[in-house]
Amino acid sequence: MRSSAGNGITLVEVIAGLALMGTLLTTVVISSSQHLRQLKAAERKRESVARLDDFLSSWSISNFSRDGVGDAVRRSGLAATGAYGTYGVDRTAGQTSAPFQVDIRKHASSDFKSGAIVRLTVSVPNDGNARTRTAWAEVLVPE
Repeated sequence: MRSSAGNGITLVEVIAGLALMGTLLTTVVISSSQHLRQLKAAERKRESVARLDDFLSSWSISNFSRDGVGDAVRRSGLAATGAYGTYGVDRTAGQTSAPFQVDIRKHASSDFKSGAIVRLTVSVPNDGNARTRTAWAEVLVPE
């Protein structure tokens, strides 16, 4: 019980207050770091979609020809690998000069005799040698 002479707080109350403040601070730091990671991932996806859009816009000008891929790579800033050749990638080291890379896969279409389905997948490097897929599109291209 407190005496009438002491209107201060006890040591136990000070320690309890510090523990609560420490818990609150830890929670804020953890949630802000998760928020920053989510913001970074969202920005990568946004930029991937914008670059893929630029790539498709540029490539469509050449009617989706093999020769048009090089121009689309230069305009979009994407490196490209896959069915239409390799652009912007060091073939010996397997490394890309651009952080954003599009992988182009071509599949025959049984529904459209004069066309093929091309799947474009944009990826970015993550920790280690792996890549994270951030955007993709499928396009019906003439044969």
